[in-house]
Amino acid sequence: MKFPLARLARRLRVGPTLLVSPLPLAFAQSPVAGTLSGSVSNADTGGFFEGAEVSVGDQPARTLTDRNGSFALPGLGAETYTLKVHYTGCGVVTQSIEIRPGTTTIANVVPKSDAYAMEAFTVTSAREGEAASITKQRNADNIVNVFAIEMFGDVADGNRGNFMVRLPGVSAEETSNRDITLKHFKPTATLSYLTRAGAARNPGIALSLSDSVTEMPRDRMNLSRVDPDGRVGLARTLAEVNTRQRAGAGLKFDYRWNESTSVALKFNYSMYRYEGMREIAAAGSRRGADYSRVSRAQIEAGTAPRDSANATAGVAPGFTDADKELLGATWTNAMGYVDRLGRNDLGEISGQKQLPGDQKLTFQASYNPSWFDADLPTLTATLTNGINTTAAGIGRAIDSRQNRSRPFFVPTYGPSLMAGGAPVSLYTGVFTYGKIRTEEEMTNVQADYGKDWKTERFPIQFKAGASLRSQHRQNTSISSGTDRVVGVDGAAGRNPGSGVNDDLAFLRVSPGYGLFNAEYPRHDFFDLMVIREAVLANPSYFQSTASNNVPSTNEATEDVYAGAAQGRVLVGRFRSISIS
Repeated sequence: MKFPLARLARRLRVGPTLLVSPLPLAFAQSPVAGTLSGSVSNADTGGFFEGAEVSVGDQPARTLTDRNGSFALPGLGAETYTLKVHYTGCGVVTQSIEIRPGTTTIANVVPKSDAYAMEAFTVTSAREGEAASITKQRNADNIVNVFAIEMFGDVADGNRGNFMVRLPGVSAEETSNRDITLKHFKPTATLSYLTRAGAARNPGIALSLSDSVTEMPRDRMNLSRVDPDGRVGLARTLAEVNTRQRAGAGLKFDYRWNESTSVALKFNYSMYRYEGMREIAAAGSRRGADYSRVSRAQIEAGTAPRDSANATAGVAPGFTDADKELLGATWTNAMGYVDRLGRNDLGEISGQKQLPGDQKLTFQASYNPSWFDADLPTLTATLTNGINTTAAGIGRAIDSRQNRSRPFFVPTYGPSLMAGGAPVSLYTGVFTYGKIRTEEEMTNVQADYGKDWKTERFPIQFKAGASLRSQHRQNTSISSGTDRVVGVDGAAGRNPGSGVNDDLAFLRVSPGYGLFNAEYPRHDFFDLMVIREAVLANPSYFQSTASNNVPSTNEATEDVYAGAAQGRVLVGRFRSISIS
């Protein structure tokens, strides 16, 4: 992959010349008498405070500490001042300092945070994160809401929705399944380690590790009422037991070279896995049956029902919009398994340099590769008459008189559909499978420049930056085919020699669970994992019916260049004028 970095570099070389060129004399800075600089760090942990507000006496100029806790206030007259440092959770810390002409006075402030107060033998460390979020929100240029993740505690599932429902102004409807057969305990573990080394505490290391597995059952009902009389045209139950696993690792190393220079290296790894789903359905014609054409007894014996025009029918006479019976319906038990696995890596280098004259230069470059795989096998088991592979029609009433959105299903004729009811020899199976793979690479280079003119009347802030982002994405889809499951004897359906249908006999069959907290009866669960293993170990168990082994690949590359400049004039403490 080629990136036009040379062209970006040529543009960046002329940037500083343009950015620091002299402004009109109306903004010229008054003669500098002395400069105050220093840092603000936590007395308990030694960590630097970012975003602390620093001011001296009654001077209008104020500044905020950077990510290394550093600050600088030039242009101060030669006298003794009261230095004020304000950070949420620490209150206002004051300190007397003396400014001398033509020199730089160093003041290092170490407030003691009350975020580590002991309450009932519990260290409330979450308050430190809250203090940082409040400080960023208070000092933001625009109206924003900043929240600390510690405020929400450990949310094992880790998805955005679980955090968003806890924010002001956000509401959600939550559902759950408390079926006793699904109470499986899953592990969750996290580890964090932070330290600064050496007498000067210049190098810092942050390590984080996490892993969580959650099981989330979800029961659904799909209904369709497409006919003018409002009767149920389709009713399908879907029972999903989804397992999610998230794992991550992060390592960051930063080094403070001196008071004005720092660099950082960051490496991140994350993994996500999702699996599981199954469904059950009964389908048939929506036409009303005419028993004068085909009698009820004939239908129950296996003859297809007909309507008054002698067309294939599927609904018993006397149906209503709340109650109907399917005649000669096809019964399928589909085990659809979804296995999604994704990985994301990140390598990043960044740094910043404080230049003379309240100038600041920052840079960041990162490389972010990722890939995502989806495995999509499905077994569709269809109830037959046990003689051939033709589907056997059943009778099934759909009764929604008590609950329009969650009807009851009542078998009316044919073999039992409950768990262990119909023997496995009455089922034939079709196995379909495919794969999807997505690969992506992102490269980002960014540089920003800022300068402050801390005049007594109208302080001015100027920021400018340029960036390049390049992204390459490739998607490959493989549809491997559709196989009929024929089992050990290699014959689809009933074997003429043995008189037995063993198509699915090699599977593990167990009772599923009753949907909606056992409101619905259990049906048979066919173990799809055994099918996946048999595809490799016993390919003779399958007969190919359709295939498409040619992968379909799509690729795209995008390069984005961006540049921005912004100036802001502070008019009083709470008002500003911005131009961008």
